[in-house]
Amino acid sequence: AGFAAEDGVGLHFHGTALARIVSSRPRAFGYRVEPDSDGVLETRLAATYLGAAQPDDGAEPAGARRRAKRHPRSRSTLAAGALTRKATVAA
Repeated sequence: AGFAAEDGVGLHFHGTALARIVSSRPRAFGYRVEPDSDGVLETRLAATYLGAAQPDDGAEPAGARRRAKRHPRSRSTLAAGALTRKATVAA
C-alpha cells in the first residue's frame, strides 16, 4: 500500500502518517493505492488548493490547460467522500 499524486500535488507527512494533501492546481488529487484481489485499488483523496479563489461560474482559470486522463476500464464507487476505483494491472 502507498500513495500517489497528480502533477502539482504535494503529500505532507508527519512521520509515517499522511497529514495533508495540497495542490498548486485546482481540481487535482492525491491517491491511496493498495493491492486488491483483482489488481490495484485507487482511492482518490481531495487536495487543498493553495492558489487564488476560483470563479463561481465554473469557468477554467485564465491560462489553464485541460488534459485528457485515460484510465483502464474500471468500476467506480463513491464511498465516504472519496472516489474508489478498481484497476487491473497487466502482468
